[in-house]
Amino acid sequence: METSEIATSLQAALTEAAKAHKDLEAAKLKLAPLEQAAEEKDDIVNDLMNQYRRQTGGSIVGPPPPSRKRGGIPGSKRPARSLEAILMTTASRVAKAAQKDGKKKAEGAKAVMESCQKIAVKRAESISPELQGKIEGRIGEIFGKK
Repeated sequence: METSEIATSLQAALTEAAKAHKDLEAAKLKLAPLEQAAEEKDDIVNDLMNQYRRQTGGSIVGPPPPSRKRGGIPGSKRPARSLEAILMTTASRVAKAAQKDGKKKAEGAKAVMESCQKIAVKRAESISPELQGKIEGRIGEIFGKK
């Protein structure tokens, strides 16, 4: 391109850019009242929400009040989990981990029983034959799946 062609193209681009900026400023001027109206509406909504929360006992700032604790009575504690519940959960976790690692059923069962024995010893309890049968059933369920 010749210098004169570049200068002509530059002049045209500058004119177009100036027009685009002028259009942008005009659009911003039209948009400003809409933004202000939206902010006013948001303030009204926030004020009404705060009034509602005050009347219903919710907090004014932040999340809604926490739900009640398990058991339905405020301040109540959860009952302790039984040995059976703990051992069945442990059996499932250990057996699934063993299966995922590609261990055979006998190896997985041995790992499950060792983990369950450790937990029972820590709790100063013993595993009843009935509970042992349930654990073995859980092992069979998990390793029986393909």
